[in-house]
Amino acid sequence: MKTSSASGTTSSTSAKHWIGVEAEDIPPGWMDDMVRRLFDVVNRDLIRLEGWQAQESNKIGPDGHPPDIDITVLERRSRLVKQMQMTLERLRGMENAGLTKRTPKPVKRDEEALQELERRIAELVAARENTKRS
Repeated sequence: MKTSSASGTTSSTSAKHWIGVEAEDIPPGWMDDMVRRLFDVVNRDLIRLEGWQAQESNKIGPDGHPPDIDITVLERRSRLVKQMQMTLERLRGMENAGLTKRTPKPVKRDEEALQELERRIAELVAARENTKRS
């Protein structure tokens, strides 16, 4: 199954699609799209973790005091935070690697762009005049 991505490339969710695919076969921008999607997943996990913590801090036991802390829940949340931290570090490394591979677009000054437009218009006018004469 193919799905459309934000960058206009497609990615397949079928494992068979990726068998025999070489790095050169992957469309440009695919890695950037995947990194962005993974950042979104980590963000959702962080929001969920914050929601759990807010629920726990708002709980009050029958005696009017917060209930005892469940150690297993704390351990699971601690592992989740550690996994998220490691994932973010990896994603940041992948994002930085992608930044170094991308070539920045050349920026033209206004004068250069204007001169190029004038030149192109002059070429089109000359071509039009030549076709009228013929």
